[in-house]
Amino acid sequence: GTVTGVVSTDGYVQALDSTANVQWSLPLDNGSNEIATAATFDSRGNLWVVGSSQQATLPTSDTSTTTPALTPTVLNPDGITADPVAPLRKDLTALTLWKVSSSGVLLSTYSKEIGTPFLARTAIFGNKSINVAGIIATTTGHAGFLIQSDLAGLIGQPVLLGKSDTDLNALARRSNGSLVLVWSRSETIATQSRKGN
Repeated sequence: GTVTGVVSTDGYVQALDSTANVQWSLPLDNGSNEIATAATFDSRGNLWVVGSSQQATLPTSDTSTTTPALTPTVLNPDGITADPVAPLRKDLTALTLWKVSSSGVLLSTYSKEIGTPFLARTAIFGNKSINVAGIIATTTGHAGFLIQSDLAGLIGQPVLLGKSDTDLNALARRSNGSLVLVWSRSETIATQSRKGN
């Protein structure tokens, strides 16, 4: 979740028992504004919380911050443009992953500057990696994005789907390890018609 304070916005995570009693609560504060928007468990039972933050020096013991902003790969073979949409919060341009133990201890924090505002909507574990999907600002609106991190915090480059009006809303993993992306769009991509998939 996210708590908005007087000065900043901070992510947090809580564990509840079956009667909704709080077992533990952990603030996810890297010293700047951040929001926590998705989570998944790895094979060892660790919780990986995913969100957006301002680029900052991260105060955890096992921190992996990678360098400059990226120019994402864009898939839009038809060159379609759409009506502009309201921009995402402009100060949250770093993808941040918080690795939390099952007992609520922050084990690691990893961050990578993406260089443009985005919103992580879903995360899923598989094949020794964390896959994150959501929406990312483009010069003509927003696109869906998919980005992968290994369990050591090496965060890859985002791959974009669409250019101006595409959202990636959910992920699922097939038994063969491949990903299923749930997305919606109002732009034409390749020769596909405008519809949710």
